[in-house]
Amino acid sequence: MVMEYAMELEKAAALKQTKLFGELSAKELSRLAHQAVAVHFKKGEMLFLSGEDAKGLFVIVDGKVRAFQHNAEGREHVMHVDTAGAVVAEVPIFDDGPYPASAVAEEDTNALFIDKGAMCQFCLDHPAFTFNALKLMAARVRRHAQMVEILSFHEVGQRLALLLLAQ
Repeated sequence: MVMEYAMELEKAAALKQTKLFGELSAKELSRLAHQAVAVHFKKGEMLFLSGEDAKGLFVIVDGKVRAFQHNAEGREHVMHVDTAGAVVAEVPIFDDGPYPASAVAEEDTNALFIDKGAMCQFCLDHPAFTFNALKLMAARVRRHAQMVEILSFHEVGQRLALLLLAQ
């Protein structure tokens, strides 16, 4: 019993470190922590593949995860690399589609997995959380739109300068 309580507190603390779950109350964090399952991925192990039915999302506790797209010729485009405090694969929770990219552990990684059904129910029960999640996704869409603009409408030198300024 004491061990289970300690594990729930560790899960809640990991959830609290994310932008997505960081504003939740202790009670709300506890509810999600109870739903979260601790998972471990060895370096090189796939979390999921692009196009697979989305089963849920992952919160990175420690380690590093690379999300990427690849084509039939084997060319790969890295979408993002995430470390502790990041949430991976939240998009399918909201659009009910498959995983939009593949994800692999770049190093041994500990994560929390929260089932899609549990997340959907949590969203229905907590509209303020859902609104905050949509704001975070909207910010990501804006960043992607800026990246498309930079890649499409600027010369290589200008792109490099903009990238360096952003850093």
